[in-house]
Amino acid sequence: MLKSGNPRHLSHLHPNLPSFARQRRKSLDPFEGAMGNPQSRGDLPQPPQIAPIHSPQSAVSLPKLAAISRLDRFDRQSSPPPDGTPTTPQPLAPPPSRFSDSGIHLLDSRAPRDPQVVRLPVEHRPQPGSLPDPQLAPTPRPVPPRGKKRKSASPKPLPVQPNRKSPFPGELEAGWHPGNPPKPKSILSPIAYLTRMLICGVGLSAIAGTLLALWNPAIRTPAEDPSKSHRLADQAEISAKSVNLPMNRELTDLQAEVEKMAAQNPELNPGVLFVDLETGGYLNLNDTHVFSAASTIKIPILVAFFQAIDEGTIRLDEELTLKPEQIVPEAGFMQYDPPGTRYTALEVATAAIVASDNTATNMLIDRLGGTETLNQKFRSWGLTQTVLHNALPDLGGTNTTSPQDLAKLILAVDRGKVISLPSRDRLLEIMKETENDSLLPQGLGEGASIAHKTGTINSILADAGLVALPTGKRYIAVVMVERTDGDERAGDLIRQISTVAYQHFESHDFVPTTASVMSGGRE
Repeated sequence: MLKSGNPRHLSHLHPNLPSFARQRRKSLDPFEGAMGNPQSRGDLPQPPQIAPIHSPQSAVSLPKLAAISRLDRFDRQSSPPPDGTPTTPQPLAPPPSRFSDSGIHLLDSRAPRDPQVVRLPVEHRPQPGSLPDPQLAPTPRPVPPRGKKRKSASPKPLPVQPNRKSPFPGELEAGWHPGNPPKPKSILSPIAYLTRMLICGVGLSAIAGTLLALWNPAIRTPAEDPSKSHRLADQAEISAKSVNLPMNRELTDLQAEVEKMAAQNPELNPGVLFVDLETGGYLNLNDTHVFSAASTIKIPILVAFFQAIDEGTIRLDEELTLKPEQIVPEAGFMQYDPPGTRYTALEVATAAIVASDNTATNMLIDRLGGTETLNQKFRSWGLTQTVLHNALPDLGGTNTTSPQDLAKLILAVDRGKVISLPSRDRLLEIMKETENDSLLPQGLGEGASIAHKTGTINSILADAGLVALPTGKRYIAVVMVERTDGDERAGDLIRQISTVAYQHFESHDFVPTTASVMSGGRE
């Protein structure tokens, strides 16, 4: 602890402290020769040279040596003049502030600013004759250890406030230590800067576009036009009505053979229509007669379903919920599912055809708007004899159709007149998976395929579809037979007619020309 006004009480740090301090001051102050060097004045003897101190007990750190040099100057300023005249110590005027907030002396201004001389921080000491300022007293702060370090007699540098720079440009900042070099300021790389600018630009563009879309109705996404579905339906109606069966030439040989078969079964009343789509050759027998439709009514219902898909009023993945009033017996497996079971619309439509599921058909009827809505569609397609009176199963045979209506609808579907071509392909694929293959498929040869739908009740047995030969030839086949009490001979008659018709078309295979296609073939 320093005594006020007498800095010589630091002599206990080293036995030769005053001389050692002057020697150290000489090495630090090049102006010593002009101001207080004994050799230049000639009035004081030269102090003896002090050998370097290597003892650990007497080692003094550089900051302490700088402090000693500072205190020695205070000693010379406060010593009495040589004439012995007593003087009253006067407090020195405080030098310009060179202290940081933590009380560390930043630079000794008395030493010349030699760029080759390293300036070390010097701890602040009070002026002679003045009391220490408690605000300038450094407050030690604990520093967490960074591992084992060698113990040293030199004091640890005290921390300073961040971003506190030295008042002298080019000088070392307070708190600098060789073990803790100043960290370089991070500079944002050009690539990172450009990336951030790009992200900001994209974000601002998106926000501006959204606000502009909300403000300007002209660039908004147009809402679904409610009349669009009606326009599509009207176009389908016009196209369906414009489709006429290409019945250009009667197949007389085939016609006579089928009439002979019908005459051998007077208890049965067949209605037959075969049309060659390439040549326009046809076979018809009671084709405009109105028959009970049975499950063949599901063909126009399926077409109405895919037309609604094209119009956007129904989605294939839309979920339909089974209701108690829709569950009916007879054909199908959905009748065994509990109410509340959910299916996709495509699953329901597929079950109505493949398994002839009556419950699934009733779900489609309800989803499409009911019987009256469907009847309006049927009439718009030009189906004058196809009427849906009751839900399935129609055991009384109240729902009606005719061979001509079914053949005309199949032709319109094949040519993409009532539904789109993707919907047509999906519809025909579903009809090819029909499980009941006991009627028309039995008369086909190897390699042939058929997309069809059967209908069976006690009063009627029917099958209608589109047949494709291995050669690519195609024809429409519709056979409906009225019977009594489920007469099994109706099935035999349908199979016989299918066989003779297939043999005729196979033996009279015809590669269509451009003229035949344009006149009556497939578009």
